[in-house]
Amino acid sequence: MIHADGRGNPWSAEGPTGAACYPGAMDRRNLLIGVVIAAVLATAVVVAVWPDPSDEEQVREAIRAVAAGARDADLAATLAPVSADYSDAQGVTRDGVKLYLFREFQRRGPIVVMLGAIDVTLAGDIAMAEFGATLADGVDASQLDFIPGDAETVHFVVDLEREDGDWLIVGSRYDRSTAWPR
Repeated sequence: MIHADGRGNPWSAEGPTGAACYPGAMDRRNLLIGVVIAAVLATAVVVAVWPDPSDEEQVREAIRAVAAGARDADLAATLAPVSADYSDAQGVTRDGVKLYLFREFQRRGPIVVMLGAIDVTLAGDIAMAEFGATLADGVDASQLDFIPGDAETVHFVVDLEREDGDWLIVGSRYDRSTAWPR
């Protein structure tokens, strides 16, 4: 079969216009374009309707961020969810926490923090998170290769406030003498 203009083989890679003319070429190109358009539209729909994480989950993420920073001995990451207005019952401020963590990371290295379930109570832009955490020095928590006597379980109560849309830690209390959960 010859094209209308009399040129070439209809099965060749190029037709009279220079475009691919083998059977299915346009079908595959249209399919590819359709898939790309569908992917873009699906992404737009997911972004538009996917709910933001709940306030409770955002509070939990702030606690998990502190734990992850401690595991990496990363001072900036550990302090990222801590408010500039942080102050605990002993009068320790954010700068005091920063100094303490700096010394601990220098002395101990990474601190493994294995979090228990985090219970969250919300009241508007104020939240309280209560949880147990097992702390151990410089071990690989994924291997659980520490001796139980080398780890310590601590019960934490952490106060948070929403500041500019983010949940930040504004205070905390802890108790080493009680097991958690009770």
